[in-house]
Amino acid sequence: MRRRDFFGFVGAMAAWPLPTSAQPTPKPARVGVLSDVPSSFEALEFPPFAAELRELGYVDGQSVTFERRASRDRAALAGLAAALVRARVDITLAIGTSSALAAKRATKVIPVIFARVGDPVGSGLVQSLASPGGNLTGLGLITLDLGAKRLELLTQAIPAVARVGVLFDPTFATTEPELSEVEGASRSLHVELEMLPVRGADEFGSVLSAAKSRRVGALLVVSSVLFIDHRMQLAEFAKREQLATMGVRRDRGRLFDVVRSTSRGDVS
Repeated sequence: MRRRDFFGFVGAMAAWPLPTSAQPTPKPARVGVLSDVPSSFEALEFPPFAAELRELGYVDGQSVTFERRASRDRAALAGLAAALVRARVDITLAIGTSSALAAKRATKVIPVIFARVGDPVGSGLVQSLASPGGNLTGLGLITLDLGAKRLELLTQAIPAVARVGVLFDPTFATTEPELSEVEGASRSLHVELEMLPVRGADEFGSVLSAAKSRRVGALLVVSSVLFIDHRMQLAEFAKREQLATMGVRRDRGRLFDVVRSTSRGDVS
């Protein structure tokens, strides 16, 4: 599929024919939406996408219909992607790296537009940014190197910090390259890292207790849907322990909120 110019999520869909009074009403386009976040967060991401399509004249139930699937579990995403193929969608919007990889494995024919992907080339979704190749194209965030910058900001906000706890999800698609950036930065910043892997919500209690017992001076949260889903639990822990914490970003409350007003300084 050739690379398309597109603005936001909808540019690749702008070529669909709209019904006119001079033409028979075409069959509604069927759009698959595959997301790697729980339904509560997918609900926040989907409405702006649907609203932009309405602006272009694609009205849900009239000129377009949606097949929406969402799961945080990578194994489940594979099944959901295959289900969209069986549903004969015309195009798939894949939100998140795990979703995009599942969609790529499920079909080599149906066009896939991806969004919220950290590293499209490094994750194997496309051949290059200039020439994606295959049936995938989309929007890449290219923010993996910001993990190192977040660690630097923590050390600037808390100059005396010597040990930083790094909360990461080893099952998440972009964790390994982001951790590599963080580890590299720690050496130049002369900061010791206390690695705190979390594979599921049932491990939060023990891992956060470990962070407390190991006397980390601050907490760095690596990108993961798991931490988005449990951001309030992390924020409450950091506030209770007076532990300065750096997450991914603030985005209208949707992503991990950086903990403020700690006794060791504000991090934003």
